[in-house]
Amino acid sequence: MTHPTRPRTASTVGTLAAAALLAGLLSGCTPEPDLTPAAANQLQASVLEVSRAAAADDLPAARTALDALTGQLADERASGGLSPEREALIEAAIAAVSADLTALEDEAARVQAEAQAAADAAAADDAAAAQKAAAEQAADDAEDAKDRKKGNKDDD
Repeated sequence: MTHPTRPRTASTVGTLAAAALLAGLLSGCTPEPDLTPAAANQLQASVLEVSRAAAADDLPAARTALDALTGQLADERASGGLSPEREALIEAAIAAVSADLTALEDEAARVQAEAQAAADAAAADDAAAAQKAAAEQAADDAEDAKDRKKGNKDDD
């Protein structure tokens, strides 16, 4: 599915930066692991999906990937695969990415609404122009009929 190309906005850049931050939070940099390697790999793959979709301006796919990531985080929490501290950091990063995606989705909806309004206005203008042309043609036809009728009376 192709998506219209939009210029990179601060929100797009913010989404990508937040996703990068989230990826950093998932890497095992602490002396004592507070995230299992398997969980880190799985969550990092999901973060990569979010980043790729956001970079491609595929907002629905980015939202779906972020929702899946949130579900994976809940699963890891339930299985004890991460510490409460790491979970809080990851949840904060997910919230930042979600806020950026919401801003991008709102902007996309606004642009789409403006485009639809412009298309509707153009269609209304076209309809009005067609109606005016039809009225002018009808007036010309009536004038021609009147002239022909007058010409037929002069022949009598």
